[in-house]
Amino acid sequence: MSLPEPHEQEAQVTLALHELLAGRTAPTESTRALNGDVKACLDALGEALQSGGLQAVRKAFTALAKDRPWLMQLASRQPPGLEEPASTRRIRFVDDDAFESRPQRHWLIPYLVPKSGLVLVYGPPGCGKSFLTMAWSLCIASGTQWLGHPVTQGPVAYIAAEGSFGIGPRIKAWKAHHGYVGNSGVRWFDESLTLTDSSAFDELVTALKEDFPQPPLLVVIDTLSRCSAGIDENNASEIARFLACADVIQQTFHCTILIVHHEGKDTQRGPRGSSALKGNTETVIGLEPTEEGCKLYCVKQKDIREFEDIYLKKLVVRFGTLEEDTSVVLLPDREPERAKPLQPESQTTILACLAGKQLTYDGLKQACLDAGQKEGTFKVAFRDLNKSGQIVKVGKCWQLATHQDETSDQQSPEAQDYQSS
Repeated sequence: MSLPEPHEQEAQVTLALHELLAGRTAPTESTRALNGDVKACLDALGEALQSGGLQAVRKAFTALAKDRPWLMQLASRQPPGLEEPASTRRIRFVDDDAFESRPQRHWLIPYLVPKSGLVLVYGPPGCGKSFLTMAWSLCIASGTQWLGHPVTQGPVAYIAAEGSFGIGPRIKAWKAHHGYVGNSGVRWFDESLTLTDSSAFDELVTALKEDFPQPPLLVVIDTLSRCSAGIDENNASEIARFLACADVIQQTFHCTILIVHHEGKDTQRGPRGSSALKGNTETVIGLEPTEEGCKLYCVKQKDIREFEDIYLKKLVVRFGTLEEDTSVVLLPDREPERAKPLQPESQTTILACLAGKQLTYDGLKQACLDAGQKEGTFKVAFRDLNKSGQIVKVGKCWQLATHQDETSDQQSPEAQDYQSS
């Protein structure tokens, strides 16, 4: 592989590329001296970031890398240290505008699974944890909506460390239910491994680089206990060491790490083991069994409003002619006395259009119309989202709410008009 520029510029190009693929603006000092096709590629990725956020960057990168193998290989590397002493430091303090210019949070599944960071899903045995996380993985990899929620599409790596016996039937049942044909985009590994063992960890990182033409968007570790070689889960230091390994994978591939875990004996205390596990993950989601299936509830959602409980029921799906050719998929259980409804698709369309962006009212409306939404439907959904505090106005633009935003009751004249209509 050789760049269409002098070899000494590889460090700057790699650094700039990794920043853009992480959803951050490339540092000016790393791109100032570039020119030709290299600069054109980085400029195109920068424009995609400003116009469409991280998802647009990934799509632009995939298109550019088709006939530029050097671009894909640089993306799989760790950014090398530059020769200047000031550029070799890992710790670097920056001004507040470096964070103000970053895009808003992105979602793999809006308000459920964030893009980037560590996510913990836990529950008692047999409550449907793997059915749920496999369904999320198949939806994200294939671009299929999950129960009406739009997803960010991208490759998924799934470590099914509790065995492979049930993987095939569950995949077949999901595909039969959704009418999906062909490979989904999930790639599977069905053996246990020790994430805290340096040789196993290095081999995992190598596999994620070599087995995925495009870096995985989601890496699922199912389960913590089968990927930690029996560490003392009650020991905060050992849990921190496991999470540090997960952090390295997350930062290397700019992905989401989803960890499947078990519930503790004291169900009121949440996941089994040290509280460091809950404290050091951005999102914590609990599952508990119900008569028809399971209840999905939010334990922790950092810097964003918690989602409402979601009730799911099990549906047995037949995918073949043999008696044993069946498995289960999870569907919404909408019985009103037991379940809160999922967010309407009209609202999730608006939330998806705002993911990672700030848009004017007219710009948001046009984006939703382009997505196939009718103007009347948009007005009602916009009014309800504004009234519930899920979207807020900052200056002349609208964005997704954070905890800080929820204290504001500011509403636009348009929203006030719609409330009276």
